[in-house]
Amino acid sequence: MEGNISNAELNNKLLLASGLNCRINGFDIEQLIAIGRLSFLPLSDDLQLHTCQCIEQQQTSSCAELQPSVNITVLLKGVVEFRVANKYYRFSAENAPQAFVNLITQPEPFTRYLQKHQEVEKVTLSVSPRWLVARLSQQYQSLFTTTKVIELPLQTKAISLSQQLLQTPKQPSLAERLECEGVVMQWLSCFLPHLIDSSNQSHVMYKQPFHSDIEVKKNKIIDLLSEGKSVEQVALELAMSLSSLQRFFKRSFNTTPKQYVKQSKLNKARHALLVEGLSIGEAAYLAHYDHVANFIAAFKKQFGVTPMQFVKAHRSDTLGATSG
Repeated sequence: MEGNISNAELNNKLLLASGLNCRINGFDIEQLIAIGRLSFLPLSDDLQLHTCQCIEQQQTSSCAELQPSVNITVLLKGVVEFRVANKYYRFSAENAPQAFVNLITQPEPFTRYLQKHQEVEKVTLSVSPRWLVARLSQQYQSLFTTTKVIELPLQTKAISLSQQLLQTPKQPSLAERLECEGVVMQWLSCFLPHLIDSSNQSHVMYKQPFHSDIEVKKNKIIDLLSEGKSVEQVALELAMSLSSLQRFFKRSFNTTPKQYVKQSKLNKARHALLVEGLSIGEAAYLAHYDHVANFIAAFKKQFGVTPMQFVKAHRSDTLGATSG
């Protein structure tokens, strides 16, 4: 994708490239969210290269569910903020490029925060557990214990290779694809030894952004809503008027508290359908829907597919991966 990038284009590209259903919160499906170049290049069933050179056009967030994988990123320019496994992380290349890895051991909700006029230049490689098992053998078991974010040392060689990967054509020829695969292997060799050496790892802890008081308030609101508190109860506990809470929430999350709670319940139901094997009726009950038909309609509106279509698609993917 090059030039003006809309919500719909990003979602369609993610679905085609990696099966991820992405949702941009608070914006119309055709809303412009970035200008520049985004590339998703599957190198094989187990390796997916994602490059980004763009300027974000909205202050918003995009949500998806990440499957078990190792996602290594080199951030060359700008700031990347995201939340995974209910923890918030912030990486900045304002002073120097940074490298980090997202280790996802089970399906996890992932939210990426975009900032208006933020220029971002980065390279990410997603590696499947199958690829790692084939190469790391017993070392894989110690690596893949819990979902975590690890900061990686960044060598000059890795920066140079990252810049080279950014130049990969969006539709490479056979020769260009083979050259890209070779560069990716060199790039991986800069990081995998550090990744499997637990004595040399720098685990990134939950980081507050610069406006930590605002982030603390946002987290408190989310925690209270997650506990089942009503919006009125949350406002009372935080000593805020109802209208002030709603304005703060809308400004911070680009949605209303009511819509956020609804989306969170649907996300939990989707996770339960995929990971825990709940029936559609059980998932509807989990999401606090009295009528299954209402749950199915809300699920389709949120994710673009019905619960049955979602389950069937993931079962088909699983069977295909197993048989291959």
